[in-house]
Amino acid sequence: MPRNRPHRASPEYGGADQPRHGSRSPQARTSFSDWLASDGAPWRPFDDKGVLIASRSEQPTTRPARTELFDKTCERQLVKHLKAACLWPARDRDRTWRLGDYSSYVLEFTASDFVSVSLKFWSEPDERTSSGTVSFAVSSSAWDRAAGTTAIDAARSEMLRDHGFEVTRRGNDEGQFKKVLLVPGGRAVRALAREAIAILWKVLDYDGATPLEFHLHLGTRLSAGFTFDGICAGDLLKLMQRWGFAATELEERPGQAPLIKSMVQDQPFLVAFVGEREGSRGEFGMIGLRTFMRFEGGVPEELPNAINTSFATVKASVDEDGDLVVQTPIILHGGVTAENLEMCFKVWRETLEEIGQGLE
Repeated sequence: MPRNRPHRASPEYGGADQPRHGSRSPQARTSFSDWLASDGAPWRPFDDKGVLIASRSEQPTTRPARTELFDKTCERQLVKHLKAACLWPARDRDRTWRLGDYSSYVLEFTASDFVSVSLKFWSEPDERTSSGTVSFAVSSSAWDRAAGTTAIDAARSEMLRDHGFEVTRRGNDEGQFKKVLLVPGGRAVRALAREAIAILWKVLDYDGATPLEFHLHLGTRLSAGFTFDGICAGDLLKLMQRWGFAATELEERPGQAPLIKSMVQDQPFLVAFVGEREGSRGEFGMIGLRTFMRFEGGVPEELPNAINTSFATVKASVDEDGDLVVQTPIILHGGVTAENLEMCFKVWRETLEEIGQGLE
């Protein structure tokens, strides 16, 4: 399941404000998005699209002042967006964010001749530096790969280089002016927001003639799902029967954990339950799959080592009664999906089948 439900936040849940332009200053958000952006973003995936600065209804005779176009309300909103995208608080690791999460934020407008110009931010957590690594890029739809030229003239290119950008010449980022930086906290986010405004105003000559649109995406490469952090014998018995195992629960033994008996072809095996969860109703944090094989004249000396070498998922040994024991543990701590459990049992079945074929 996604860690959040909304695909696009509505205004009452933190969606885009009403379009604004010039020095017009609507009320700042005091909603879900404010909380979301206060110190990282706890729910993913999440998307928010809108207009940061609306186009001016009448073309001005003179270019509006920078403080008029990018007023305090606009700057505050930009800082909120960048906080949501770029901050990865160490205290919230594995709570509001996890390794595998990422964020992107795009500011885009249409310049003359219908050329699209954008500022792109891409961020991922970096535990080595206790902060987020941010890729900051400036690009244009007019980049011509064949000709190897950019839509930004030499003077603007030089200004971007003064800001630490370099042109990328390979891959999907070809043609972008790009730099990578660390954003450890709120002060660095505010500095990044001011730099973005400076580039839009001074380098790219944005004047509010067309809308300045934004797209905030908080993504993850993780797949969330329903998991077992512990499992009871009844649930596992039903799952095994669903997976095609002829399984039965052995009679309950006072003071001992339950056991399930099943078979792979003609070879019986047991499922043992270990580590009962405190306060649970018969839920265990680990299960063990185990089978015993008896040989006339004893277990061949090299057989356990041969099994251990050939099958990485099981351990073979000889018990005190002289029987060959093949076993494997399945740990559920932290959460295991039913699909993962099914795969473990499938590998177990195939392993016993191959061992049986090798002993024939």
